[in-house]
Amino acid sequence: MLKNPNQKVIKRMAGNALKVNRRKTITLFFAVLLSSFLVFTIFTVGDSYFRLQKIQNIRMSGAEFDAIMYGVTNEQRQMCENNPDIVLTGTVGVCGWVEKTDQDSTPDVGLIWADDGYWTQMMEPVREKLEGRYPTALNEIMVTKSALKECGYEDLEVGDTLAMSYGTHEGIFTGTFRICGIWDGYGPKKQFYVSKEFYDQSGWKLSEAASGRYFMDFKQKIMTKTEQNAFIESMNLGKQQNLFFMEDLGASVQILAGLIGLITVTCLCAYLLIYNIMYLSVAGKVRYYGLLQTVGMTEKQIKRMMKEQMLLIGSAGTVLGCLSGGMVSFFLIPVVVKSLGIKSGYVGADMVRFHPAVLLATILLVGVTIFLASQKPTKMAADISPIEALGYRPTHKTVKERKAGDKKERCKRRQNGKIKCGILLLLICFLVVAVKNPAFAETETGNIEICIEDTGEQIKREGVTFQYSKVASLVDGAYEMEKRYEDKGVDLNEVRYAREQEELARTLSKYHYSDGLCRTDCDGKATLTNLRAGVYLIYVEDESEYEVQPVLVQLPKWEEDKGAMNWNVRVCPKQTIREEAAKTGDSQQAGAWAMLCLGAGILILLLAVKKD
Repeated sequence: MLKNPNQKVIKRMAGNALKVNRRKTITLFFAVLLSSFLVFTIFTVGDSYFRLQKIQNIRMSGAEFDAIMYGVTNEQRQMCENNPDIVLTGTVGVCGWVEKTDQDSTPDVGLIWADDGYWTQMMEPVREKLEGRYPTALNEIMVTKSALKECGYEDLEVGDTLAMSYGTHEGIFTGTFRICGIWDGYGPKKQFYVSKEFYDQSGWKLSEAASGRYFMDFKQKIMTKTEQNAFIESMNLGKQQNLFFMEDLGASVQILAGLIGLITVTCLCAYLLIYNIMYLSVAGKVRYYGLLQTVGMTEKQIKRMMKEQMLLIGSAGTVLGCLSGGMVSFFLIPVVVKSLGIKSGYVGADMVRFHPAVLLATILLVGVTIFLASQKPTKMAADISPIEALGYRPTHKTVKERKAGDKKERCKRRQNGKIKCGILLLLICFLVVAVKNPAFAETETGNIEICIEDTGEQIKREGVTFQYSKVASLVDGAYEMEKRYEDKGVDLNEVRYAREQEELARTLSKYHYSDGLCRTDCDGKATLTNLRAGVYLIYVEDESEYEVQPVLVQLPKWEEDKGAMNWNVRVCPKQTIREEAAKTGDSQQAGAWAMLCLGAGILILLLAVKKD
């Protein structure tokens, strides 16, 4: 049999069929477009979130690791080194602090030692600048400009010497150190790195929880809480030891499950919508497909024509869906990832990145969905015989008769209902993604628990009224002052020391701005709830005979030991008896004694006069 080159004819017939059935074609087109848009956007948001979360955690922590253990024994270290799931380990030893220098008597700088695994490999992603080398001699230190400025020597360079008093486990000593290197980047920078020889002479041991820090980088980047707890139990921790996993290692499971769920529902809705529209189209055109076979069209050619129709609709819908998803992602991704806790101050302004794998995955997933949805209607169209087509009679009944129970019409109504449900579900999926824009994005909130500690003194704990006022908001990783505080000449981003923070709290409390109040209970506790990220001023307006120190509270607060942001912050303002109140009490006592002495003197004088 000679081959009949009718591919062009089939393509032309497929195009004409789409033009004739415009309403169904447009519905199918938008179903594919919307599903590809949602799948592409979800994939892009997920990829960007996990990438940015990793960068942020590395830079906030100062190194790339998945878990940290406080205090490590030789047996535990050997277990981790032999564990195939752990690809890298690093050790850090806290061994002292800078007591004072000639330029500053209260520097806030620590002394730590790091092994080669931590310094060379784990810290490599956070270092932006490195001059010199790591210390090897007893009197050598690796510094940062921030630590030097804290000591009052910010102009020193590599090769210069620094004289200081420092403290270790053995006591306070004085020495002169040579700067063998300077580095800069992310993470804690107010610390000097010392040599292994210095650490060995400091008196500290890595097995002590106050000194040893053991960092672990796991092969698997997603671990459930059950897996984390099982690993912690296998380490046989001592009484003072603790092991913490980075928050993203467990939280990623929930976020990943949510993204997979959204993609699954989106593809399911698209499948139902395409299937039902094509099913109704074939069921209403039985005579058409039967006549095609009557004029010589084979089943294979009918299937090819149906596939050509879906190829045209699928190609156009997928391309436009991916393009629209790419354009929307420039506005959507920064908002979504920020609402999930990502700060541009740590990851930079370039948040949007399109990975080729995302485009390929979207095309593959949407293509498979279209293929599966069109399989049964295509087969049904090809199976219609000319005899069945000749016996087909379209029904023309009234509304009342159709309501009476015509089987075909009831089936058609059910299919229409399925289409409406599919459209509704797709719209719901679209809204789930759309609500992440600035107009609808929800910001995470936290709580501040205020407590007055029982110090044993006769101070008031119950019924103390605290005022609170939001001083600044957290915007792109930096603090932006509220409007009422903008003209006060204050920049919280420049506050570095605790004493500066205390003085600033006292100054701001004098303006008496308040967003609300709370009172302590019988246990001396009060809680402020549903607070957005920022800095809050906590103070007492009417202190009577008690003085309560105003405090500035950061929400959320970074917990170094847990490696995560804490949205439930606890603060205990100091409360003391006022000097004026004490003086008033003393003066009252003195007055009473004076009156008593005066009365006694008058009595003695009267007795003396009477005796005379």
